[in-house]
Order: sequence, then structure tokens, then C-alpha cells
Amino acid sequence: LNRPEKANIDLRSLGVAKGDANVTIIAGDNILSENDERDPRRITPQSHTLHFVGDLNYTFPNASVVVIEIPLIGR
Repeated sequence: LNRPEKANIDLRSLGVAKGDANVTIIAGDNILSENDERDPRRITPQSHTLHFVGDLNYTFPNASVVVIEIPLIGR
């Protein structure tokens, strides 16, 4: 991806109406960004919590890998 991409994730089929999702992102300036000997921590995972009610709306950053963990406990 060379631009952020918006997504609307419908969780109704999973029985999830609201909650907190754990989001982990690995992103660089572009898809060729990498860690090297000079800067071994240029790209590191960043995590945060995202509260949602109803659909989960998220904008995926460009040049990224994103993991969204949605707890299904109590559904």
C-alpha cells in the first residue's frame, strides 16, 4: 500500500457488539524500509488498544502489517 486504507469491519457474525481490540502495527516509511546494522530498531512493533462500539472502523497505515486481536469471551 502506498496510502492509508480505511476499513469498516463488521463483527456481527461473531456476536461482538462492542469491546476493546488490541492493535499491533509494524510500519516503515515505505515497503522497502528495513532494519539494518546502523539502525536495528528503525521498524519496531507498536501496540495500542482500540475501543469500538458496533463496527470496528480502522485506517490501516501505508507500508504496514497490522494485527487486530478481538476478544470473543462472553459472546
